[in-house]
Amino acid sequence: MINKTKEWIKDRQNQVLLTVIGFGILLRLYYLIITSNQPLWWDEAEYILIGKFFLGSDLIKDFIASRPLLLPVIWASLIKIGLGSEIVFRILEFIASSLGLIFMYLTAKELFNKETATISTLLLSVFYLHLFYSSRLLLDSIAPTFWLISIYFFTKGYLLKKHNKKFYLSAFFGAIGVFLYNQTIALFLVYLIFLLLVEKLNIFKEKRFYIFGLIALITFSPNFVLNKQIFNKSFEFITAGISTGNIIAADYSGNLKIFTTYFPNYLGNILLIVFLISLAIVFYKILLGIDLVIKKPNEEQKKELLLLLWLIIPFFSIIKIVGHFEDRYIMPVFIPIFIISALGLYKIKEYFTKSIDKSVVYGILIVILVLVSFFQLKTADNIIKFKKDSFSEIKDSGQWIKENSYPADTIITGSSPMMLYYSERKIIPLPAAEDEFNKVIEK
Repeated sequence: MINKTKEWIKDRQNQVLLTVIGFGILLRLYYLIITSNQPLWWDEAEYILIGKFFLGSDLIKDFIASRPLLLPVIWASLIKIGLGSEIVFRILEFIASSLGLIFMYLTAKELFNKETATISTLLLSVFYLHLFYSSRLLLDSIAPTFWLISIYFFTKGYLLKKHNKKFYLSAFFGAIGVFLYNQTIALFLVYLIFLLLVEKLNIFKEKRFYIFGLIALITFSPNFVLNKQIFNKSFEFITAGISTGNIIAADYSGNLKIFTTYFPNYLGNILLIVFLISLAIVFYKILLGIDLVIKKPNEEQKKELLLLLWLIIPFFSIIKIVGHFEDRYIMPVFIPIFIISALGLYKIKEYFTKSIDKSVVYGILIVILVLVSFFQLKTADNIIKFKKDSFSEIKDSGQWIKENSYPADTIITGSSPMMLYYSERKIIPLPAAEDEFNKVIEK
């Protein structure tokens, strides 16, 4: 075992991989340290308050049905055993985010090759949105990890080799992802459409596909029970969408326009160009011969088809179920973007090393990745440090009220969950009109 480990470490590609993952983990550890005491945002505070609700707290009674419930259940479990401090929650976020880097590599390696996987992992490691949300008690860096774990086992258990246990693990981790964050249902849309295209009617004939669906449903079923207990409606979360969204009433065209307008800003000019070129390089064969791919795809075409669906379906389905624009909602879409970009760079490198000195090609590749990383890291550092002390006034005032008021006192505030969390006093939302405010005061 020790000798195998030594041999593995001697490999140049593995050394680069360890450097990339180690760098990504150290980045997240650095930002964990400097944000360990930052004030909570609206959603962060509400997730912890819902956790306390599950333990019998009456501080919060009304919250929207679109709130995912697994994270509050986890917080409640930790609070129950005396580990309910913010720093413990932040460490778990750090672990989940770092685990995402590892499964980014494993998934991309199984789908394509080590070099593509390493470049993909680097892009996720330095991606400013992933770094930013890794320092927040939110779901937006955790959910992509479960996408990756599920797709990793789907690749191992279905694409590469028929291995039912791994195939079923894909369903389990995917369902955990949906329980954790409603938007992960888009992952099962990817699986469904992919299997329909590849397996055709066989999807209805083979027992393993029914077991896959059953495992996913059983794993997710506690969510129906929790919704029934809280809202007296088992399926309330389905129409609620994400955040303040509503699937039926969502402004699809408006959300699509805003998301596509802002999308290039997340990548930066260099990575955007790389991605667009890579789209053509990676998918031109599959798009030109789509009829053949649908009739009988080969193994390589199946991988590319999965990657293409992974890019398209989550984007167009997630923007349908959000109530307003926030960059974090499309975090899962960036995973295939990075894999496509990395695969494109790999194919370009392979092409030019046939006619140009390898050191020159690798030198250009390194320069591109350094420039992309510099843009992402600079953006991450600026935004994390700029937002670090946001809502500090609410935190300070809430803690002051807690220390200088009676438990039966009530607060009128426009910052409901944060003030509720820090003051531990019942609140009344600040009325919009003056006459309504006066009525509240009179009461």
